[in-house]
Amino acid sequence: MLLKRQRRTEPMTQYSIPLGIVNSETMPALAADGALWPGCFVGRPITRDGADDAALRDLCGLLVADGAEETAALCELRCPWLPRLDAAEWGDEAACRHFIARVCALYEFNLLCRQTLSRGALMAFHSRYKLVLLAHSQPEYRTLGPFVGAMAQRPSLDDYAQEYRLRLMSLMAHRTTRRNHTNVLMHVQGYFRPQLSSEQRQELTRTIDDYRRGLQPRAAPMALLRGYMALYPDPWLAQQRYFHPFLEQSA
Repeated sequence: MLLKRQRRTEPMTQYSIPLGIVNSETMPALAADGALWPGCFVGRPITRDGADDAALRDLCGLLVADGAEETAALCELRCPWLPRLDAAEWGDEAACRHFIARVCALYEFNLLCRQTLSRGALMAFHSRYKLVLLAHSQPEYRTLGPFVGAMAQRPSLDDYAQEYRLRLMSLMAHRTTRRNHTNVLMHVQGYFRPQLSSEQRQELTRTIDDYRRGLQPRAAPMALLRGYMALYPDPWLAQQRYFHPFLEQSA
């Protein structure tokens, strides 16, 4: 079965792979109806002879309904990088959001590989995901850096991209943490120190620390930083997926 509950009837022609519209009825942890899930798949029979490889290549995630575990296991055997969300997790908001983040990153990466694969495009992808990856796992991000730096030494860009995809999804399999988010927010704060007044710096520092201590949601320091990004534009920050998730831009 494909989890597809459509409230709306407008065509979804802007995507080259199937989309399901999953709402709060099918996955109660999602507060907003109409969340887009690119290329998610549940329960269609998968053969063992490789005939489905072309279809599997474009998958971005496995929404595994009860009874579809064997199918999901076959998919994972062939595509070990795929994010997976089991039925027991559909009511877990943190698990759902973690799944969405990985699905969107993989969808964007697959799109890049199909349309504009080049060393420059891969480097740009890695650059705009830097803050996202740091929020998931700083040790694995530091390990991934030298691999990206050695891209030009690899004779086959296609083989390199496949290995990068495995490493990317392995890194993002780690859930983000408050500590990692705090480090990312403090890193971004440094971009604005020259422009901000003493009072503004203190407010931003206090808000980030309140988030670190669990007194404020992450939306509070993010709102301040987005405001400063509008006042003092920085090209590198402007293209960071941490502030502009791919799903938001594509919806």
